[in-house]
Amino acid sequence: MSQWGQPNQQWPGQQWPAPSGPAGYGQWPVRGQWPPQGQGTLPPPAQGSWQAAQYPRYAGAPTPPRRRRSSPLRFLFALFGVFGVMVLAYVVLSYAGDGAPSSQTETTHAGSYENEDYEVPSADTNPPAIPQPETYAEATKLMEDNSLYSAAVADPVRCELDGLDLSTATDAQLEEHFNELTACLMRVWAPTLQEAGYEAVRPTVTVYSTPISTPCGDMPMENAAYCMVDQQIYYASDLTDIIPKDLSNVPHTADAVMAHEFGHAIQARTGILYSEKAWESRVSSSEADEFSRRTEVQADCFAGEFTAAVSESLGMTNSDVDGLSDMFYAFGDDVLTGDSTYEGNHGRGTSRQQWFLDGVNDQQLATCNAFTAPASSVR
Repeated sequence: MSQWGQPNQQWPGQQWPAPSGPAGYGQWPVRGQWPPQGQGTLPPPAQGSWQAAQYPRYAGAPTPPRRRRSSPLRFLFALFGVFGVMVLAYVVLSYAGDGAPSSQTETTHAGSYENEDYEVPSADTNPPAIPQPETYAEATKLMEDNSLYSAAVADPVRCELDGLDLSTATDAQLEEHFNELTACLMRVWAPTLQEAGYEAVRPTVTVYSTPISTPCGDMPMENAAYCMVDQQIYYASDLTDIIPKDLSNVPHTADAVMAHEFGHAIQARTGILYSEKAWESRVSSSEADEFSRRTEVQADCFAGEFTAAVSESLGMTNSDVDGLSDMFYAFGDDVLTGDSTYEGNHGRGTSRQQWFLDGVNDQQLATCNAFTAPASSVR
């Protein structure tokens, strides 16, 4: 899986051997000579989660340094302040905040929305296999020179969602809401992936209130994850409990988390996620952490792209986007651990914040190519 704080993903396919070793590790399956024999075990089931399990419970964070946007916002912000702390997927909703439902109003739109001819499919519980490289050279190309980077995200794109009070919503209401959210995500991303020669898949979203087992391994509470094995998303109903108190009133926090997780789905459907996990299994632990960080900040950037695309439809303000960028900062490895020198597997707060804002400011997906970026930008 791809979890918000900690990668944890098994490998797709029906012929993989049973997991062995600690934390669900398993032997890399033999596919011809790739990888060479004796390469060792796979990383844990790749389930990029919102919060790393090894981190202490989040108790608050210093005010993040405000990152100025390098260019004027490329999207119009309408009047209502709907979103907040995690714009990744939250931007697709029209809450007024986690603590109070927003009033849904029609946004005045001066022109035409993009991707209006795209018909959103139903969720796919039996999706086609994800692209898989045959060699490490091919895996590197998929990460660094993917055709996705030649595409651009349409802007503006329509997103219509009912308001929801996340603090009082039942699991069933949350699940219904998030499954509606995936329609907005697909309207933004499916035509983009098609332009790059790939096929998007609309996942289901399962909301759980007690720890559950998934095809990618066990999912703890206070988490959210994309599982590459079944290509679905999982969300713990108590995830809002880990939001820093000073950001708890920022609208659309949970939706932002979902946008990040959908970013992992994009990576899976374009061969990036599988390729990155293959390389993680071959290198040292410190190098594997860097590969993981590149994957996570790219998902942050994809979340920014999505946020910008639907911001006009959802009536987002500059303040909403700033609140969301602060959320990304708050979930940096260094901020979560309280150690300014710590280098984990998701990226420091300033890195995560900047990659998110990079996505907000540029429709071109080349800006999200974290795999050719300097190591200093993904620490």
